[in-house]
Amino acid sequence: MLDGRPRSVTEPLWYRGMTDIAIELHETVHPARWCITFADLKFFRSEVHRAIQDGQNFQENFEASYGPSIYAVNEHYIKPVTAAAGKMSWALMMNPHGLDCDLFITHAWQEDVFEFTDKVLTSWPRGACHAWCCMLANPQNLDIGALLQSPSMSPFALALQSSKYMLVVPTRHKSVYTRLWCGYEAYLAFQSNKIIRTATPSIWRLVMCSWLRMFPALLMGLIVGMLFNLGQLDLFLKFIAAMRMIALFASLVSQHCGQMRLCLVANHVGLLARS
Repeated sequence: MLDGRPRSVTEPLWYRGMTDIAIELHETVHPARWCITFADLKFFRSEVHRAIQDGQNFQENFEASYGPSIYAVNEHYIKPVTAAAGKMSWALMMNPHGLDCDLFITHAWQEDVFEFTDKVLTSWPRGACHAWCCMLANPQNLDIGALLQSPSMSPFALALQSSKYMLVVPTRHKSVYTRLWCGYEAYLAFQSNKIIRTATPSIWRLVMCSWLRMFPALLMGLIVGMLFNLGQLDLFLKFIAAMRMIALFASLVSQHCGQMRLCLVANHVGLLARS
C-alpha cells in the first residue's frame, strides 16, 4: 500500500480519486521503472530555475548559482507540481509507462539543487539512458514510508538491482554517507558489482583559466622573441622591453585567475623595469 494514512472525511472526492489513480499507477509500473531521461533532468533544472526567476518562495536563503536545497525544492516545487498532475511521482508524471533503469543516482538531499543537477548532467555515464533518483522517482505526496517496510524489497533496492551504474553525488555541505540510505545503497551496489562512479562538477572554468594562462604566455614569447631579433636596439634595452612585456602579461593572467601573489610580483617587475 502506498497510502497508509486515514483519509479525512472532508477530503474532496476528486482528490481521493487522484490518490487512488496515483497509487494504482505506482503499483502497476514496477518500481525499477520510475525513471527519468537526461532530457528530463535538464527540463527539471530549467523549471526550478524558472520558478526562482518568477519569485517562487523556497523559504530558505540560498546562493543563486547553487539554488535552494533538495529539501526545499521537494516541498515547494516537486510536491505542488505532482499534486496538481495527479499525485504520482515526478518521474511517472513525465513517463507514465516507466523506463528501464540503467543508472541509479544516490544523494543525500542536503545538496543544493543546481549543485546536484549540474554534477549529474556532467557525469552522466555515456552508456546510460534512464536514471532512477529517489526525489523524482518516489511519489512525494503519498505515504513513502509504506514503500520502505522491507529495505531489500524497497524501490531503492529494486532499482539498484536493475541498474548497470551507480552515480554517487557528493555535496559541498556534508558527506553523502551521513544519510543512512546512501550507506545502504553503496553496500548493495558493491555487493552486486555495479559500476560505481562519483559525480563531479564541470571543469569548463578550469579549462578557460588554463587557456587564459596559456595564450598570453604564447603571445608574450612571440613578442619577446621579436624584440631580441631587432638589430637596432642594444641588449640592455631589449632586456628592459622583455621585462615589461613579462610583467604586463603576468599581471593580466593573475587578474583573470585570481592569483594575487603573481599580480604583486608582476607589479614589482614592472616598477623595476621602469627604474
